[in-house]
Amino acid sequence: MRHFPIFLDTRDRRIVVVGGQDVAMAKIRLLARSEARIEVFAPAPSAMLRTLAAEGTVQLFRRAPRTEDLVGAALVYAATDDDATDQQVAALARGLGIAVNVVDNLAASDFITPAIVDRDPVTVAIGTEGTAPVLARLIKAEVEAILPAALGQLAQAAGRFREAASVLPQGRPRRAFWADFFLRLRNLDDAPHLLAQHVGREGQKGGVDFLLIGGSDTDLLTLASRRILADADVVVHHPDIARPILDLARREARFVPTLATDSAVLVAQASAGRRVIRLTDSPATLAMESAALNAAGVAWAELPSVATYRMCCSAGPTAPQPETVTNREYVS
Repeated sequence: MRHFPIFLDTRDRRIVVVGGQDVAMAKIRLLARSEARIEVFAPAPSAMLRTLAAEGTVQLFRRAPRTEDLVGAALVYAATDDDATDQQVAALARGLGIAVNVVDNLAASDFITPAIVDRDPVTVAIGTEGTAPVLARLIKAEVEAILPAALGQLAQAAGRFREAASVLPQGRPRRAFWADFFLRLRNLDDAPHLLAQHVGREGQKGGVDFLLIGGSDTDLLTLASRRILADADVVVHHPDIARPILDLARREARFVPTLATDSAVLVAQASAGRRVIRLTDSPATLAMESAALNAAGVAWAELPSVATYRMCCSAGPTAPQPETVTNREYVS
């Protein structure tokens, strides 16, 4: 990852755009959605830019920028469509320690602007490291079709309800409430009742999910396995488990690499109410550790993977099909 994705706070900040024709207008229309004050320097502004200035959307200066014009800016866009002028603007910005984007010139830019799906305050940014902007736009179109227009209203309602939800302990109890809030709540007026249900639940119960990993291909994981991995509090794994698999877990999860069978860690973490996922490439390890969990009275499940399913099916139609092995009544 060459370009690290971040979200910049634009409230009460200045963003400077140099250029007044089509190249600059594409950026100005996007930046106008932010809360930044947009200052545009353009000796020959387009009619549309003059209209935006008249409406107060941007502040227009009909001249080239000087060094003092850039002081204090959060970002600078060089968008004159003239390489020499853009390079002069970039040099001015960098001399002041300001990040600059030279539009359509990846090598000369300090940052790039992703394709954006805007469901304010929900924002999805899609980048291809500047290598395939058309692909980014195609992905954007797919995401636009998936996310409902009212998603932003739901997120805003969640923001208003955040303080009330703080009565739930940090971690799994609070995540479980918000999952129900976003996935199952049909009427926002029912949010207090939903919160009361979660507050009234007994102490959270931990458990262990085993997943046999046979390679680094994340496409060979079932959807259920990916979901549980993404929700785990603790990831206990053999050090050789591939990084693409581990990257599917939450960043906040605790990662415990171990070379040997480590039933004590599993029992301790699950007994403390945490959801543990055990990644291993050894069926023998699974057998020994699940036996230890049985002895300790800890719930566990073995999750089937697509890789296991394919191996079973390759033996022919009469081969035994994989099942979820568990000592509990359900696998969530």
